Amino acid sequence: MNKGSHSREIPGKVTSRTLNTSLYAYFCPLCKHPRATRIRPEIGTLRHYAQVALVTAVVTCALFPWLEWKGAVSFLPLWVIFELFYRSRLRESLKCTQCGFDPVLYIKDVGLARKEVEAFWSERLKSTPEAPATKNSISSTVSS
Repeated sequence: MNKGSHSREIPGKVTSRTLNTSLYAYFCPLCKHPRATRIRPEIGTLRHYAQVALVTAVVTCALFPWLEWKGAVSFLPLWVIFELFYRSRLRESLKCTQCGFDPVLYIKDVGLARKEVEAFWSERLKSTPEAPATKNSISSTVSS
């Protein structure tokens, strides 16, 4: 065992520095590529409320000369903005970079998710250059 490694190699177990330091590790359901995200899927934890409350306090203090204590109502629009930003970050982190699979879109519309994966692969195939023909590939096409 190497001095630098802290875990044993177990067949079938995902061992990756990214997966070990991430909060949630999983496999892509389409291509089985190991994936990881540090963003919690649940929203509305005490930490989130504290963050938005802190921003609300700053906004209320900044706008106090004009709005006085009515600036505290800014909590609601700030929460909406926070939730939209958080969900978009979560959705982007869940997308597979290897095959283009989007689990959030798959839950909403399977057909649209399939089209997105096809579009991902057609775009990826356009951007990759053609492999040069080799002797073996030419002889196999001629004999077919």
